[in-house]
This record gives sequence, structure tokens and C-alpha cells, in this order.
Amino acid sequence: MIDIDRSKLLQDKENEIKSLRKSLLTKELELDRIYRSRGWILLRFLYRIRKFLIPPESVRERFLRFACRTLKKLRRKCIDIISFLAAKTQERAVKSCKAQAPEKHDLFVFSIINWDFRFQRPQQIARKFAQAGHRVFYVSGEFIANKSVKVKEIEKNLFNLSLTGDPDINIYQAPLSEKALKQAADSLYQFCINHSCSTGILLVQLPFWESLAEEMRFRLGWPIVYDCMDNHAGFSTSGDIQLAQEQKLFEQADLVITSSSLLEKKARASCSNVALIRNAADYEHFASAAEKNNVGAARKTLIGYYGAISDWFDSDLAADLAELEHGWEFQLVGDTFGADLSRLKKLDNVKFLGETPYAKLPGILKTWDACIIPFRRVPLTESTNPVKVYEMLSAGMPVVSVDLPEMRPIAEAGLIRIAENAADFAQQLKRMISEQSPELVKERQAFAQRNTWTNRYNEMASAVVAAFPKVSIMIVMHNNLNLNKTCLSSILSKTDYPNYEIILVDNASTDGSREWALELSRSNNHVKVILNEENESFAKANNRAMDSCSGEYLVFLNNDTIVTCGWITRFLRHLKNDSSIGMIGPVSNAVGNEAKIDVSYTSPGGIDGFARQYCRRHYGETFEIPVLALFCAMIKRTLLESVGRLDECYDVGMFEDDDLCMCIKRAGFRLVCAEDVFIHHFQQGTFKLLTPDAYKRIFEANRKLYEDKWGAWRPHTHRKKRVNVLSNRKNSNQRSVY
Repeated sequence: MIDIDRSKLLQDKENEIKSLRKSLLTKELELDRIYRSRGWILLRFLYRIRKFLIPPESVRERFLRFACRTLKKLRRKCIDIISFLAAKTQERAVKSCKAQAPEKHDLFVFSIINWDFRFQRPQQIARKFAQAGHRVFYVSGEFIANKSVKVKEIEKNLFNLSLTGDPDINIYQAPLSEKALKQAADSLYQFCINHSCSTGILLVQLPFWESLAEEMRFRLGWPIVYDCMDNHAGFSTSGDIQLAQEQKLFEQADLVITSSSLLEKKARASCSNVALIRNAADYEHFASAAEKNNVGAARKTLIGYYGAISDWFDSDLAADLAELEHGWEFQLVGDTFGADLSRLKKLDNVKFLGETPYAKLPGILKTWDACIIPFRRVPLTESTNPVKVYEMLSAGMPVVSVDLPEMRPIAEAGLIRIAENAADFAQQLKRMISEQSPELVKERQAFAQRNTWTNRYNEMASAVVAAFPKVSIMIVMHNNLNLNKTCLSSILSKTDYPNYEIILVDNASTDGSREWALELSRSNNHVKVILNEENESFAKANNRAMDSCSGEYLVFLNNDTIVTCGWITRFLRHLKNDSSIGMIGPVSNAVGNEAKIDVSYTSPGGIDGFARQYCRRHYGETFEIPVLALFCAMIKRTLLESVGRLDECYDVGMFEDDDLCMCIKRAGFRLVCAEDVFIHHFQQGTFKLLTPDAYKRIFEANRKLYEDKWGAWRPHTHRKKRVNVLSNRKNSNQRSVY
């Protein structure tokens, strides 16, 4: 048995040796083929030349090695310098973001084109919002592999953002995957927290962004506005997924803005809040083209078009026109991707000038005699409102267009002409060129001046305000003029939420508060004033304020408070994301229950810094609380009306907040304290005016009324330690996007 095993082992060894020999022979043959190859022969020849020119260990070789080492070091140095400069640029942009603290709500533009592409509606709107004092973040369609958002300052208040994600994503063809959505949402959410973006608008311009906008609305509580500029079903790149995303935008956006009447009709089929805001012109930019270049009379007539030359551009119509008018020169400015140019390129009188920078367009317009808009009549163009027509009219240019719905009113006003075919185009162009006069130029320019991007910004800014639910802030005053001024000053300067009103109810003040309140209401349209002839109770005064409110949400706010940035938006975010919450209040430095926290500031000047840091650390956190004090609390108006208003049986004040809280809990809703909203409270600003005996008498009387109605009253208690606070993450940024 042992001999058999030994024989088998020897046989295996012999087979292994044969296999190795065969392998070595194969490698030798491969090496031989390499040595005989032309490439190897060329390398040997070059090596001999190198050896002849630069002998080994010669001065020449030492110098060459030294030069190579120096160049490598220089290359590394250049890379370090470029990296340093890029980091500094990023750092400056980040500092600029933070330095410009938002006094108005921010605008996040989820773009349809990148900023450096053809300058039109997306960039114009973004620039106008920035010039009006909003921070504008223009989200690029190009993603980066970094963990954090890349920010680049374009100009004052205007920044370009590149989100974390797959750099190979094509925003016009494929949707965001679940992984890419989470990456983009996480990076953008962290950017917003780091840069104190407390209130904002999510302006979506391409259906691709629908899922990301929806996720950010949940995380931040901001409204989605869909700026619908095109009939996306008309693009060859739009598939069923993109069209389904657009339908979701129509159904779920807080506001849909459309650029044409046909798009408006389409949007109204799915959305009740729709605004028609057409395109416009940067009038000052193009008006200079009305002063024509001084050229000789013998030159050719120049007819021009600029913009995208794609599948919606009627190349055959343009070619027919060029063939019909041999003596004219036709200049076409723009990218030609997607267009059939086979006929046009054969014509000597057609010139393609390529994509031209926005700044140079007026200079080109100045040389033309007239402009054409030769679009194909397809659903895409039927729904478009061409930006270029406003720009051409700013320059006073004669314009002939195909018959599009958005062109007809301008043609009916005598500012442009409509043509059906090449012969009609030629006839209308000749007529308009011959009739050109200073009066017609002024008339066209006057129309353009009525349709500028500034006008469109004003229309859009007003429409956007309505996308935010209206909030009514109710404040009861009785003397304490300095506290009243401090409270109102903080609201008006730190509330970046755009859709709110303040109802000031004065309870027969005698220290000048009434006169001050009336003057404030005359100078600020956010403020309304109710003057009581006698000192009514806190409950009666607030109930009277409710009768004058028009808000969907109501805020009880004492006059001895100082609010901080983002307070309304964060309250609303919790209420809208969790229907079980009946009323919500903030944490504060001075309140008699678990909402009280320790603070580090020692003067009013430190409130904002403390609030910003504290709320950033606890963003999205809430905890349930037995009672909310009405020094600051928000409730939905419909809920307050269903559970009953404040009980007016309580004299002056005290216990009406406990009573309301019991009503809310009996209706099946929770009372919640928001850890990410901080309000400074001076505490008992009005009650300090009472004597101790009067205060005690009112307290005991109101306590008895409460206990007769609800049973034994439980005194409020403070939280034991900060670490014992129960955080409710259900409504925070931790929602899964899967």
C-alpha cells in the first residue's frame, strides 16, 4: 500500500515538472516574439541613440536627472498652489454665504440649465432675486463625488452649488436613483444647516428635481414652486419617467408658475395655485442695439436669428427663405445640436455664427436689419413664450415670426408680424424694413420696458409669498412701551418668513404704547392694531385678535419676548409634518416648565448667537410636554376654532393656557416643545406691574376656576437635566428616502 502511494506521488511530481517546463517554454516563445517585434527593435534603436547622446554617468545624464527632479517638484508645487487657491476660493464663497445673514427668505433654484449656458429666464430670475436682497443658490445639474456641497460665488448674494452625487448623471434623461437621491439630499440638508438657511423657496425648473425637492420640503418645511417654462412632452429626451415626475410637480407643488397661457391651462388641470408669469427682457442690455452701426448703403440686407437651433427650428422654412432672397444674408447664432442643417449649409447666403456669449448679442443685433423666429409648429413651440422676442423689441428690431399663440397678442398690437411660409416671410420682412422709423422703434421699446425681468421678479415675488401659509401673530399689550418696541423690532427684523401679519391688541395703555402702535401700523403693512378702551383680560384680548386674523396658523406671543431667526418656519415644519401635534411652543430662558433651558448669554446682544448654535445642534428635535405656556405657541386656526377659544372666565391672565392645553389634549392632539426654536422671555412683563397681593389674589381665583372645570391643578416643573429630554426624531431630517 505504501509503495503504491509513493509511486503515485512520484508520478504527480513528474507531471508537475512537465507542466512547469511547458509553461517556461511558452514564456520563452513569448519573450522571443517580443524581442523580434518592431516595437522592441524601435525601443532598442532609441536606447542606442539616447546612449550616444547622453552617455551613462556623464555630465549630461546628471543634468537631465536634475532637470527631471526639478520639474517633478515644480509640478507638485503647482498642484499644491492650484489646490490652495481653489480651497481659498471655496472658503471665500462659504464665508460670503455666512456673512450675508438672511434678512429675507433664501431661494434655491433647481436649474434646467447650468449657469454658464445660454443666459435666459433661469439666470435672469435668479439674479433679480439676488439683487432684491435674497440669498440665491443656483443648483447645478452637474454632481460631484465630494462628501460636501461645492459652493462658488457668482456675484453678491448669488452662489452656484454642486451637490454630492454621481458625476455621470444626465438630468435630462434619467431620474435620481435612491442612492443618488440620499447623497444629494444629505449634502444639501447639511449645507442649509451650516449656512443658517432658515426659510427658503425650492424653485424647481426641471421635472428631474421633483424627488429631491419633495425630500427637502419634508426636511426643511419650505414650499415647492414649479417654474414650468416648456411643454416637456415635446422634447425628444423626455420619457415616461420625466413626464410622471412633472405630473407629480403639478399635483404636489405649493405653487406652479407658467410662462405661457397653454402651459397655464395644462397646470390648472392638476393644481389650484397657478400663476402666469411670462418671459421678459433685460431691457438695458439690449436697448443699446437700437443705435445702428454706421455702415455703407451698398451692403447686403442682414436678417438674423439667435437662440437654440434644434429640432424645433424649422430649417426647411429658413432654407426656403434664403433661397428665395439670394441678395440677403442670413446669420444664425446659437448651438445647432439636434437640427437638420443639410440644406442650410449648402447655401452661400446663410452664415452660422455659433453659440455667442450673452454680452455680445447686442453688438450682433446692431448690425441686423430684421429678425426672424422660424419655429416649427409643434406642441413644444405652441406652448413657448420666446424670450428673444422681448429682447429683439428692446432693440427696436423688426421681427417676423411663425404663428404661435404667444406671438399673436404682440402681432395684434402691431409690434411684430406673423408669416405662414417663406414667401410670406419675405414679403413681411421687406415691408417692415421699408417702414422702419424712430417712432416704431420707440413703440417697440416701450412694450419691452413694460415687460422687463424686474417686472417679472415683482410678479413672482408676490406669487411666491402666497405659497407660504399665512401666519397671524397675536400680541396683547398693556403699557411697557420699551418691551413692546423690543418685541416688535425683533419680529420685523428677524422674521424671514414672508407671509405673516401682526395683530396688536392694546389694553388701554397710558404710556404712549397706543400712539406708537398706530404709527407702526401706518408705516408697516404687516401690522394691524386693535385699541381697547379698557384693560380686558388676556383671554378676551386674544379672542378679539382672532376675529381680525386672516392666517391659517395662529401664534400667541407675549410682548415681553424676543424672537430669533427661523422661528416661524421651524414651528410650521413640525406642525405640517406631524398631524398628531395640536400646538407647539419653543424652548426659552425663562418659563415655568420643561421648556426652560440653561443659556450662556448675559445680555440681549448674545441671544442670536446662542439661538443659532443651540437650534443648529437640535434641528428637528421635539418632545411632548404636559402644558404649553402661551408666552409663545402656534396652533392651526381650524383646530383652535374646533376646540373653542380661550375661556374668558379667567381674570386678567393665568390658567387660560392650562385650560386651552386641556381642551387640545381632550380632542386627541399632542402638545409639543420644539428644541430647534428658541425665544427669549423676560417673563411676567405685565404681571410685574401688579402688587404681590393683587397677583396672589388673581392666581388663587383663577386656579379655583380651573380646578372646578378640570380637577386638581398640577404645578409646572422644570426639566431635570438636558440629557433627560426625550427627543422625537420622527419629524426630523432622518426620514428615509427609500
